[in-house]
Amino acid sequence: MSFFKLLEKHFVIVFLLAIAIGFSFPKLGAFSFITPFMFALAIFLASLKVDFRLFIKHLKDYKYFVKKFFIIKIIAPLLVFFITSLVAPQFALAGLLIIALPSGMSNIIFSDIFKGNNALTLLFTVSTHLLSPIMIPFLVFLVSFQTIGFDYIGMFFSLTGIVLAPVILAYLVKKKFEANVGKFAGHLSGINILLIAGIVVIIIAQNSGKLTDFYSFLWQLGYAAIVYFILSLFGFFVARKESRENKIAISLSTYHTNTILGLFIASTYFSLEVVSVIIAAEFVADGYQAVYKMLLDKNILK
Repeated sequence: MSFFKLLEKHFVIVFLLAIAIGFSFPKLGAFSFITPFMFALAIFLASLKVDFRLFIKHLKDYKYFVKKFFIIKIIAPLLVFFITSLVAPQFALAGLLIIALPSGMSNIIFSDIFKGNNALTLLFTVSTHLLSPIMIPFLVFLVSFQTIGFDYIGMFFSLTGIVLAPVILAYLVKKKFEANVGKFAGHLSGINILLIAGIVVIIIAQNSGKLTDFYSFLWQLGYAAIVYFILSLFGFFVARKESRENKIAISLSTYHTNTILGLFIASTYFSLEVVSVIIAAEFVADGYQAVYKMLLDKNILK
């Protein structure tokens, strides 16, 4: 088994090791200036594996997409925000950000494992990344424009640079050099795991000295787990009249978001409290995938 395949197989271990290194070597936080470039590269490499022809084909059914996008990327984040505001207001903004983030780049892999509709999952993964420079600043402004100082324009251009531009570049490169890209496709996920681990190390190191309240972090872990569970059920409810494959695709696209991007956004634009909740969400994210698989296998979700 190649080195890159080993990284894919043991992703959780690599991620936990990255967190441990970040906490152990806080001086690595000094390299935070390179994280935007690392993230842009990770998005570019992940996008090279996207079948853009399939994406465009499914995008033609725009009425279906717009309806589902509105529910899972506008209604769902706002519901999380307002419900959390009633019971745990200190988590509300972080809760909105977790769900408003674009669908995870690894969702197409999980969709295949869970026997979901891969094409539909792909549509939401790509489109939510393309629209994130507009939607995330809009939602944050909608719920907090009177309460926090926030650089909405800066966030828009930042997301455009690290998300939108790499996706467009990947499309152009793949269109021009598709045969050559195919030769390296098997290594791209492993390279991305190294990049993501590096980003996690730097962001954790940058904030490690501030995350001193272990008791509060346990509450944040619990909050993230509850949000993931409820949103996975919500996704099934949204697609309740559709096939099981579509239900899985919609559910996965609703709850499993790009929390690595969330870490970058939170550490750049938000308070430490939001950063720590996103870190907790990243802890929970991969573990919940195992729980979600169990719920599917036992037909608790059907």
